[in-house]
Amino acid sequence: NRAVPENVTPLRRPYELPKNEKWKALSSLMKIVFWKELWWVSKRKKLSKGILNTMLISLYKAEKTKAFLNDLAEKYSKDTIYAYSYWSNDNALALALWKNKQKNIKAVCRTHGWDIYEERSDFNYLPYRHTIGHYFDGIYFISEQGKNYWQEKYGKGRNLSISRLGT
Repeated sequence: NRAVPENVTPLRRPYELPKNEKWKALSSLMKIVFWKELWWVSKRKKLSKGILNTMLISLYKAEKTKAFLNDLAEKYSKDTIYAYSYWSNDNALALALWKNKQKNIKAVCRTHGWDIYEERSDFNYLPYRHTIGHYFDGIYFISEQGKNYWQEKYGKGRNLSISRLGT
């Protein structure tokens, strides 16, 4: 825990889904972004149950976070919103989807290693990186190698930059 200024209220939400809620991820089948990702992935690798599961759960978690962010924005802000994700994960996907619907959002994220390199994931797949790269105003990599890998795997994207940790 850290001390924060009096005018700041930290809000915490659980990141993992409870087991009894994972079946709700099937609702992701109704989203066009799921089908775009399925098409994009199927052109690049062999689909597996693990990849499909990852796609469904990731999108469901992102949609839940997006709804939470919408509620916050309606309650607290009518101006430009600056949103930051420390990792390129499901929360970053939520920001990308949110930014697609809310034009007053500026979204950036940082990427490290596990959230860039597919080979480090269980199924050799990281969900919706192409979508994240498309909507973000800035993606900050901790290394040139990470940036180059992203460009090779997911496309050039907009505003890809190096910002090393500790600087």
